[in-house]
Amino acid sequence: MISVETARSGHTILKKDGKLLASSFDPLKEASAWAQQAIQGLRAHDSIIVLGLGSGYHVQELANLVGFDRLLVIECDGEVAAEAFRLFSELPRERVIIETDVKKMVEMDLVRDVLSGVYKIVRHAPSYSSAAAEFGAVEKLLLGRDQLSFLLQLKARPNLWALLDAEKVSTISKDECISIKTLTRLFGPKSFTQRERHLWRVLEELVL
Repeated sequence: MISVETARSGHTILKKDGKLLASSFDPLKEASAWAQQAIQGLRAHDSIIVLGLGSGYHVQELANLVGFDRLLVIECDGEVAAEAFRLFSELPRERVIIETDVKKMVEMDLVRDVLSGVYKIVRHAPSYSSAAAEFGAVEKLLLGRDQLSFLLQLKARPNLWALLDAEKVSTISKDECISIKTLTRLFGPKSFTQRERHLWRVLEELVL
């Protein structure tokens, strides 16, 4: 259940199942501090994937720093998203994905576009804790460290398939954590002469 309340600062905030999705004192100040932390270590052309739309203040503050075109926001609750869009009409809906099925998510053009590059994942803690299982599954996909996530990541990066041996990729165990050792054994003969360079390229792009 989503309800709307007013913070002490006078700003409107959302509450989901009795838990606040922004500061009850000053959500704007909280969002500004969160956004400054989120951009730490960010490189010039990196994207940011935000897990959780919440009340929208943190996304707006982050966009003020890097622009909406470098953001991808994933929200698992459509009702939360609808209320956030009502509070922040300027939030670009096309940069917000409302989906819990990671297989469907990776088929979306915007998601594939972001996954094909380099990105940083940041959690919006109140949103994440309100749907930990759903956001956890999305985060697992984005990190690409298990078999399914790794294969879905490769699906978004078809140019990397040429570096790997398809038969060897099919031998990855469902319970295996993708690591340097895994990637080393997956390279095909075409990449052998430049193995080290290709290894680190895949590590950078797939095992974040």
